[in-house]
Amino acid sequence: MQRDVLQTALITTALLLSAGCPTVDGSDEEPPVTTDGVFVRADPLAESPSGHLMAVECSDDQQTWTDATATIQVEQTSETTRVQIDVVDARPTTLFTAWLRLRGTDPETGETFGGNPITDKGSTPLAPTSELPDLIALSESVGASEAANAFTTDGNGTAQYSIELDFPMIGGAYPFDRHDAELEPVDIVGAPLAPFMIRLASHCQDGLAHGVLQGDREIWFNWSP
Repeated sequence: MQRDVLQTALITTALLLSAGCPTVDGSDEEPPVTTDGVFVRADPLAESPSGHLMAVECSDDQQTWTDATATIQVEQTSETTRVQIDVVDARPTTLFTAWLRLRGTDPETGETFGGNPITDKGSTPLAPTSELPDLIALSESVGASEAANAFTTDGNGTAQYSIELDFPMIGGAYPFDRHDAELEPVDIVGAPLAPFMIRLASHCQDGLAHGVLQGDREIWFNWSP
């Protein structure tokens, strides 16, 4: 009898969660939707918007780190997103930054839309809006080895980067209005409207992050859901 009651309670709880209703303990926490993915490795000879090539700037004895891989896990609710990125077999002891794409191209008209209203560039740091003041201040300096959207590989070329965002990323918009009421949210885009949703770039020349500005960089990985 007790077993039947327990089984009934478990089934009821599962149904309430799947329906998005309050659970039996009175909470109404929304379960996250999880998305796993693998980044596409960029051509080592691909030129970044700053005019730099990974095969040139990051090459050690003509090593281009062909075995390097990166994976992503996204846990998203209607209000937040947690992103975890794992990089393996990349260039050791190298600073990378992660970028979120905001500028796309209309496939029918060829016209571009969106973009970062702070920099007028196509992307913004993969970081919550609470980090924008520090990132903007960093852009006005010579750079730093630490930033909200930055991580550094270890001696084996491995790194794990996690970030909590205060907005839904996939199918969402970056809420610049939380930083500046005069700005509007900008839709987050990915393939096929843009070359990526998230890009990982290295900074092999100066080893520094530059806040909301991307600085001199080399393209390593692109991902779209």
